[in-house]
Amino acid sequence: MFDTALTWNDLAFLAQGAGMTLAVTAVAVTAGTVLGILFGVIRFQIGPYWSAPLTLLLDVFRSVPLLIQLVLGNAFQSIAKLGWGAFTTSGVVLSLYTAAFCAEIVRGGISSVPVTTRRAARSLGMTWWQDMRYIVAPLATRVSLPSWIGLTLGVMKDSALVLWLGLVELLRASQILVTRLQEPLFILLICGAIYFLLSFPVARLGGYLEKTVVPPMIEIENVRKSFSSLEVLKGIDLTVQKGEVVTIIGGSGSGKSTLLTCINGLEPIDSGRIVIDGTDVHAKGTDLNRLRRKVGIVFQQWNAFPHLTVLENVMLAPRKVLGLPKDKAEEIAVKQLTHVGLGEKLKVYPNRMSGGQQQRMAIARALAMSPEYMLFDEVTSALDPMLVGEVLDTLKMLAEEGMTMICVTHEMTFARDVSDRVAFFHQGIMAEIGSPDQIFASPQNPETQKFLASVR
Repeated sequence: MFDTALTWNDLAFLAQGAGMTLAVTAVAVTAGTVLGILFGVIRFQIGPYWSAPLTLLLDVFRSVPLLIQLVLGNAFQSIAKLGWGAFTTSGVVLSLYTAAFCAEIVRGGISSVPVTTRRAARSLGMTWWQDMRYIVAPLATRVSLPSWIGLTLGVMKDSALVLWLGLVELLRASQILVTRLQEPLFILLICGAIYFLLSFPVARLGGYLEKTVVPPMIEIENVRKSFSSLEVLKGIDLTVQKGEVVTIIGGSGSGKSTLLTCINGLEPIDSGRIVIDGTDVHAKGTDLNRLRRKVGIVFQQWNAFPHLTVLENVMLAPRKVLGLPKDKAEEIAVKQLTHVGLGEKLKVYPNRMSGGQQQRMAIARALAMSPEYMLFDEVTSALDPMLVGEVLDTLKMLAEEGMTMICVTHEMTFARDVSDRVAFFHQGIMAEIGSPDQIFASPQNPETQKFLASVR
């Protein structure tokens, strides 16, 4: 006669099994992640040739079934007389198994970071460690996180195989109860529910971390924008990494300037998505005024405030928007005006300056808000040709300092010399994008070829 009543003691027994599952998983994922990061960085850093032995070892752990690894691991510790218990043996084997997969996830994440982004970091004098910590790690983490969460959930389920070593984890506990109570369906349903309760928080945590570990960047996805019946942007996709300089070239009416105003939230979009550092610019509830503090924009016309001096022009937003005290705002304004070569024009009114000087004042005014991104909309188009150079020199200086910039320009020499990438717009689409050498030396799109031929 079998006892078919599930008692509180039986539930406590299942809970103990679940605790063992969590413990084995925690050990395996923690140790495996640390080893995986180490192995992944080594593989990426020393190259495929020198890392061949390590790659072969990791391939073995990824290819051989976990159950066989557990059997061999137990046999090895017995032969070597290490005296490991079942928990230690399973922890070591599962950690190496996890590390093998994690190493590949890490290597892929590091490989996803653009070379130009890393070059920009090193150009600022960052050491290899600083580059890895502040640039590569945040970018690679976002790419790797979904795979790592999937790996963690997989390890939690695969940990059931440690029952072979005699550990009473969740699945083993349920099997014992099935044998005693002869209620396999009911017991396994409870077991499955417990596995779900253990896995669900991990999956939710992964979703939360994906939102919080967001690398600084601008992401533009399938953005469309129309004015009445005229569609100006026809599905633009573009990602700009932190520290990158992207210039947009193209004929008048191709949508270049409209894209910048959409990025800054000055123009609504019809469809698609623009995300800045994880914030959807056009989502309901987005504080655009707050967002614009990190995204400066300078227009074709410098739009100086004529009733204010140059210093007062630049001080205004830090005082009224950021709420800084007057002395602090003045300190920032003087610094930025000096930065763009206008340190001697502080008390001058805009109408007493040249167009080039006023445009540099507009740049200083935007920089005074300490933006993380700068958008430049044909900032030299309204200038006398003799004044273009001084503004372009200012932009080049910002690019060399690592400022993330999207520049709409008709200055091909500037685009060629300063850009990390150049995008060519034609009739509302991004017809081509690539490195300056690719776009200017060997453009692939016929419209790009035609445009460049007309401006040379």
